[in-house]
Amino acid sequence: LGSQKGSNFKPVNGDLQVLAGALMVPNLEIFRSELLEDGTTKEYDVRFTVKTINQIVQKFSASNINNSVNHMHDAAKPVNAVLFQSFIINRELGVMPPLGQDHLVDGTWFGFIKVNDINVWNEFIKTGIYTGYSVEGLFYEQPVINDAEAEFVKSLVNNLD
Repeated sequence: LGSQKGSNFKPVNGDLQVLAGALMVPNLEIFRSELLEDGTTKEYDVRFTVKTINQIVQKFSASNINNSVNHMHDAAKPVNAVLFQSFIINRELGVMPPLGQDHLVDGTWFGFIKVNDINVWNEFIKTGIYTGYSVEGLFYEQPVINDAEAEFVKSLVNNLD
């Protein structure tokens, strides 16, 4: 649990301490800042394709880790919570976004989390400190370039001949 642009959740029922929201949204740029060994900072955006999100969800489900929830990707700070329902939006197959979530695109992983710890609920959810989900994992990076950059690289390669 934390705050993540584009992956906002909303309390569905405060009395039951249930959250609902997008876990991962395809092609949404997510800012990352990484401290390198030389003390400099590397800043970049990451995004996940529909195919990658499907692979992540399948691996997540097979790993049986629905209760692996923590504070801000800190395994030393677990949260007593469970992802009890999730699905990938796919209008063609009839898997529709929940009411009020029509803006979410196909391929979005959507989930409901029950927060069992009243202290986490009161301190982080009710106060708005935590506003979204952030899926934790080890992912491989693949650089993405835009069309103009691709044309420039192609011209450089063609000029080498």
